[in-house]
Amino acid sequence: MDIYASHDGRPATASANGLAIFLEGGGDDRYFGLPAVGLAARGSGSLAVFCDLGGGDGYGNGMADGQAASRDTGPFSYDMADSPRTNQAPSPADQTKPPTPGSIPMPSDSEMAQIYAKASQWGVGTAQQEVAANVARLIGIGKPALQWMLEKRLATADRLQNRAFVAVVNGIGVDGRNLIAPYVGSAKLAEAREALSICMDANVKEAAPFIPAALAKPELQRTAARAAGALGSKESINDLLPLTVSQDRLTALNALTSLVTLADPSTASTAEALLSSPDLPIRKAAVQLLCRFPSEAVRVAKGLLGSSNPQLARTAVEVLGNLGTVEALDAIGKVLDGGTAGMRIQALIALNGRVPEAYRGLVIEARIGSRSARARSCRADGFGTIGETNDLPHFRQPEFAKGVTTRFPLVTKLGRSHRRPRR
Repeated sequence: MDIYASHDGRPATASANGLAIFLEGGGDDRYFGLPAVGLAARGSGSLAVFCDLGGGDGYGNGMADGQAASRDTGPFSYDMADSPRTNQAPSPADQTKPPTPGSIPMPSDSEMAQIYAKASQWGVGTAQQEVAANVARLIGIGKPALQWMLEKRLATADRLQNRAFVAVVNGIGVDGRNLIAPYVGSAKLAEAREALSICMDANVKEAAPFIPAALAKPELQRTAARAAGALGSKESINDLLPLTVSQDRLTALNALTSLVTLADPSTASTAEALLSSPDLPIRKAAVQLLCRFPSEAVRVAKGLLGSSNPQLARTAVEVLGNLGTVEALDAIGKVLDGGTAGMRIQALIALNGRVPEAYRGLVIEARIGSRSARARSCRADGFGTIGETNDLPHFRQPEFAKGVTTRFPLVTKLGRSHRRPRR
């Protein structure tokens, strides 16, 4: 089976007034959409021709198995109806399920080396069936095969070999996951590195208790910090906290992102401390972490609204906006009455679509009266339904005609029943 899943990966693509011809011999293939595309260039077109000669094929839109399609711009696509198969070897998708783990006896060491080599090659073209068959054999051998792989091949595994590990671990099931999980905490760096990668790809939750040991190795901290959240390692929380201020920026961000996923209440104070980080991604992640604990987030954010640090005060508004509760939005609304220009802009952004009724007048005043083009252009959608034109006294003030960015978004968002003012 061939899969052409990319929007720009259509097999017959002609460009620059050129010609593209693609012939597919057979097999059950999948295409994003029309497989032939002719791109116009220099006032002319490009000719693209696609033909699929057999197999049960699937197309995203505009065409189906056994049909033809063409466009004015020059692409032509044709799929020959599939004929009954005779004397054909089954494709990997047609083969039966892998044998039950443990149903095949453990072969000799040399035979295992051959099976492993065939199972871990690049599974494309003529090698596709060979890879699938040998992976199935490893699964059928079961735990003895995986134990052999772990002891003899794990430390030197490359990306293709890791795929074979993932397939075998998933094929064996819980016994396979329990077998590989302790290797994440191996004292041997190479083993721990590959085991960590395999466990992440195979989603081995059983590896969670061993991630703290990987975090203790500086060479693995970046990957292990990311794995802690993905695999739900609550055992790693205390080890992740100091890594949020690591000199390695990606390690710090991975650690903080995992803490967001784990959402342990003991990490709220760390989130509060990182709200003042000069690093924007760290600051954004800290906002997300703090918002996992709404009561604490409201308390902290309200206390920071009056901070002498403008960035920290505006981050507090962002926290309240992310929460979006009645109490949080009310606290943001109060910023519009007497806050600095920067704080009012941040409040307008945070209130987008959720302006409490008590503060709608302040929002209009902030947008019309401000000298800041940023403030006047901030969208504040969702004011609710407004009944009569008399509800909008600001629209008759001369100041309202100061700019297009002031007039048009405001009218359309305050109420669809009101016409826009003329220029």
